[in-house]
Amino acid sequence: MEYICPICNNMSHDLSSYLDHGDTHVVDLIKNEHPGWKEKNGLCPKCLDYYRSEIKGGHLKDAASTLRHQKDKIIWQFISGKRIIIWIAIALLVITAILYFQSVK
Repeated sequence: MEYICPICNNMSHDLSSYLDHGDTHVVDLIKNEHPGWKEKNGLCPKCLDYYRSEIKGGHLKDAASTLRHQKDKIIWQFISGKRIIIWIAIALLVITAILYFQSVK
Protein backbone atom coordinates (compact mmCIF):
# COMPACT_ATOMS: atom_id res chain seq x y z
CA MET A 1 0.00 0.00 0.00
CA GLU A 2 1.25 3.50 -0.78
CA TYR A 3 0.93 6.49 1.52
CA ILE A 4 1.39 10.20 1.02
CA CYS A 5 4.05 11.68 3.27
CA PRO A 6 2.56 14.62 5.21
CA ILE A 7 5.90 16.43 5.05
CA CYS A 8 6.97 16.21 1.38
CA ASN A 9 3.65 15.02 -0.15
CA ASN A 10 5.47 12.26 -2.07
CA MET A 11 4.20 8.71 -2.28
CA SER A 12 5.92 6.17 -0.04
CA HIS A 13 5.45 2.47 0.62
CA ASP A 14 5.75 3.06 4.32
CA LEU A 15 5.55 5.94 6.75
CA SER A 16 7.76 5.92 9.81
CA SER A 17 5.39 6.49 12.66
CA TYR A 18 7.85 5.43 15.34
CA LEU A 19 10.54 7.90 16.30
CA ASP A 20 12.80 6.80 19.12
CA HIS A 21 13.77 8.94 22.13
CA GLY A 22 16.91 10.11 20.31
CA ASP A 23 14.73 11.74 17.66
CA THR A 24 13.33 14.39 20.04
CA HIS A 25 15.32 17.11 18.26
CA VAL A 26 14.15 15.79 14.90
CA VAL A 27 10.53 16.05 16.05
CA ASP A 28 11.15 19.63 17.27
CA LEU A 29 12.67 20.60 13.94
CA ILE A 30 9.83 19.04 11.92
CA LYS A 31 7.19 20.73 14.09
CA ASN A 32 8.94 24.06 13.63
CA GLU A 33 8.84 23.75 9.84
CA HIS A 34 5.44 22.01 9.72
CA PRO A 35 3.37 23.26 12.69
CA GLY A 36 0.34 21.09 11.85
CA TRP A 37 2.37 17.87 11.79
CA LYS A 38 1.87 15.34 14.58
CA GLU A 39 4.13 12.38 15.35
CA LYS A 40 1.23 9.97 14.79
CA ASN A 41 1.03 11.21 11.17
CA GLY A 42 4.45 9.71 10.49
CA LEU A 43 6.79 10.69 7.69
CA CYS A 44 8.52 8.91 4.83
CA PRO A 45 11.98 7.40 5.34
CA LYS A 46 13.49 10.03 3.03
CA CYS A 47 12.17 12.89 5.17
CA LEU A 48 13.25 11.14 8.36
CA ASP A 49 16.77 10.70 6.96
CA TYR A 50 16.81 14.34 5.86
CA TYR A 51 15.85 15.72 9.28
CA ARG A 52 18.23 13.36 11.08
CA SER A 53 21.05 14.53 8.83
CA GLU A 54 20.12 18.18 9.50
CA ILE A 55 20.55 17.54 13.22
CA LYS A 56 23.60 15.26 13.11
CA GLY A 57 25.41 16.78 10.15
CA GLY A 58 28.45 18.93 10.72
CA HIS A 59 28.24 21.47 13.51
CA LEU A 60 24.47 21.19 14.02
CA LYS A 61 24.03 18.97 17.04
CA ASP A 62 20.55 19.85 18.23
CA ALA A 63 17.32 21.41 17.08
CA ALA A 64 18.07 24.82 18.57
CA SER A 65 21.36 25.23 16.71
CA THR A 66 19.80 23.88 13.52
CA LEU A 67 16.96 26.37 13.78
CA ARG A 68 19.42 29.22 14.45
CA HIS A 69 21.47 28.13 11.43
CA GLN A 70 18.38 28.02 9.20
CA LYS A 71 17.23 31.42 10.45
CA ASP A 72 20.68 32.93 9.83
CA LYS A 73 20.76 31.40 6.34
CA ILE A 74 17.33 32.80 5.50
CA ILE A 75 18.25 36.24 6.82
CA TRP A 76 21.51 36.25 4.83
CA GLN A 77 19.70 35.20 1.65
CA PHE A 78 17.16 37.97 2.20
CA ILE A 79 19.84 40.58 2.87
CA SER A 80 22.03 39.60 -0.06
CA GLY A 81 19.03 39.43 -2.38
CA LYS A 82 17.75 42.81 -1.24
CA ARG A 83 21.15 44.52 -1.07
CA ILE A 84 20.77 46.23 -4.44
CA ILE A 85 17.34 47.52 -3.46
CA ILE A 86 18.79 48.93 -0.24
CA TRP A 87 21.55 50.74 -2.15
CA ILE A 88 19.03 52.17 -4.60
CA ALA A 89 16.85 53.37 -1.70
CA ILE A 90 19.85 55.00 -0.02
CA ALA A 91 20.87 56.68 -3.28
CA LEU A 92 17.33 58.01 -3.75
CA LEU A 93 17.31 59.37 -0.20
CA VAL A 94 20.64 61.11 -0.74
CA ILE A 95 19.48 62.60 -4.05
CA THR A 96 16.22 63.74 -2.44
CA ALA A 97 18.11 65.35 0.44
CA ILE A 98 20.50 67.14 -1.95
CA LEU A 99 17.61 68.45 -4.06
CA TYR A 100 15.72 69.54 -0.95
CA PHE A 101 18.65 71.47 0.52
CA GLN A 102 19.40 73.08 -2.85
CA SER A 103 15.80 74.31 -3.13
CA VAL A 104 15.86 75.71 0.42
CA LYS A 105 18.82 78.00 -0.38
